Amino acid sequence: MQDGCVFKLSPNLNSLLWSSYIGGTNDDAAYSLQFSSTGEVLLTGGTESPNFPVTVGALNTSYQNFADAWVTKINTTGTSILASTFLGTGSYDQGYFVQLDGSDNVFVVGQTEGTYPMFPTTVYGNPNSGQFLHKLDPNLSSTVFSTTLGTGSGEIDIALSAFLVNDCNYIFISGWGGSLNGPPFSTTTGLPITVGALQSITDGNDYYLMLLSEDADTLLYSTFFGGNSSSDHVDGGTSRFDKKGIVYQAVCASCGSATSDFPTTPGSWSTTDNAGNRCNLGVFKIDLTALEADAELYAGPEYCFGDSVKFQNNSIGGITFLWDFGDGNTSNDFEPVHYYAQPGVYMVSLIILDNVTCLVNDTDYVEVTIKDPNVIVRPDTAVCIGQEITLWAQGGVDHFWNPSTYVTDPTSDTTTAIIMEPTVFHLDVTSNGCILDLEVIVDSLALPTVNLGKDIKTDWGSIVHLFSNSNAINFWYTPIEGLNCSTCPDPTVTATESSTYYLQVQGANGCFNYDTISIIYDGAIYLPNTFTPDGDGLNDIFFAFGKDIVEFEMYIFNRWGEKLFYSNDINIGWDGMVNGNLSQTGTYVWKVNYTDTVGKQGELYGTVTLLK
Repeated sequence: MQDGCVFKLSPNLNSLLWSSYIGGTNDDAAYSLQFSSTGEVLLTGGTESPNFPVTVGALNTSYQNFADAWVTKINTTGTSILASTFLGTGSYDQGYFVQLDGSDNVFVVGQTEGTYPMFPTTVYGNPNSGQFLHKLDPNLSSTVFSTTLGTGSGEIDIALSAFLVNDCNYIFISGWGGSLNGPPFSTTTGLPITVGALQSITDGNDYYLMLLSEDADTLLYSTFFGGNSSSDHVDGGTSRFDKKGIVYQAVCASCGSATSDFPTTPGSWSTTDNAGNRCNLGVFKIDLTALEADAELYAGPEYCFGDSVKFQNNSIGGITFLWDFGDGNTSNDFEPVHYYAQPGVYMVSLIILDNVTCLVNDTDYVEVTIKDPNVIVRPDTAVCIGQEITLWAQGGVDHFWNPSTYVTDPTSDTTTAIIMEPTVFHLDVTSNGCILDLEVIVDSLALPTVNLGKDIKTDWGSIVHLFSNSNAINFWYTPIEGLNCSTCPDPTVTATESSTYYLQVQGANGCFNYDTISIIYDGAIYLPNTFTPDGDGLNDIFFAFGKDIVEFEMYIFNRWGEKLFYSNDINIGWDGMVNGNLSQTGTYVWKVNYTDTVGKQGELYGTVTLLK
């Protein structure tokens, strides 16, 4: 009969601090131990003792059959069992290694010939396989997950040689299988291998390494390692993982015949079989956490201002990614797209964090140039409805303004437009090898309302009251003769001759508008406020109408005071033409000088609206 044994030595190994057997009345074995965060000791092994010590509330307090795995927690002084449970099935089961995570959850890996439970459904596993992985809570009272790993043959495939749960809770398992490990069932043939494995082919007598994600829901990596013909194997206690996921393994290599099939690397101490028909001591170190940052650009490295920059991530490994675009902005996307607000040269960095150790990172850099467009357009602005605006651009070639029908010359760097509504002007221009789409926003300000109403015909000497019907804030009537107030919105008129009054109003937004009204007395002159020179024979000519007029002059001016038309004959009016071209729709100022039959002279001003 045999028991397990656990003991503690002083730091210099010169004294035994405590020691204890662990087991029942039949054979028991203890294989592995680890420490909790508070120094408690966790052990695992196998037992054939139905009375192996277990604790109330543990996961399994009943011996299953034949041989069971077990895991036990004892206090820091080795004087009492804090928690203990059986693990296994009704067939052969043994626990080989125990590990703990940062929360003191307990992980056990071992062998089984039974139908070991797989829980929950999201766990990765290979049903009916001969290796089990079990995670329990710190009190050993409940299962977090359990699964089986292997070929699914119903037999034990490999002897387990190393086990690790690292600081990120990733799970590392190493073992070996083959003819020297209990034929005919032990083999590495058929074990699952991932894409990118270091060695994807086996002769059945090799080492096997695997990496599982936290909670064992994904096989992240697995590979074979060994020769292609010899019986490679491991004698116990010669394999270790460190917390970075690197496995260090001393093995029996190129055994059984004179062969040098064991994989070696250039510059290693020995690359040949020196043992003849015996085994060599082979040593290998494999890093399962290959990490290399590689930041690239899908195009470039030069981009036009305003273009999107798409970054390419060719990194190896990594679970988190931090891009620093060099302009104060960052991204955690795998392959981000970024827009730069200013031209310039930016050094972009990519930092990747190892997806296994959660500690190691790597950094790569890529330079991005955002070319300066060197084109300036006039600032956004607002103008009154009907006002002309000058649009301009400095720099670049091949200018084209849109909407092209709104401007006088769409292909010029400087052009004009009459603004009748809010308009966004786009300028397509080429500069520094880039085609730019620039915009100028021009808002339209509403004109103040004004309506003096229809012309008034009345008797000489009558007092006429004018109403502007306006929402303006400033008013200017001309001429001022006959008005009781030239800056009031609604003055009275006491003129004794026919007159046309011109009213200019200004709104709160600074925009101006105009209207005219004629007060006609017998013997006076009347001029209409609108004409339509469209060739239909109706109201095509702007005439002055008068009675008893012996001398007459009429002038037409645009809003800038330029003379457009002159007539000294009351029967000859203006047809809207200037230099052979029909004038634009708009308001024009007229001036009339006259003398009537009694020698009375007059000078009148007003406006007329030309409508096409």
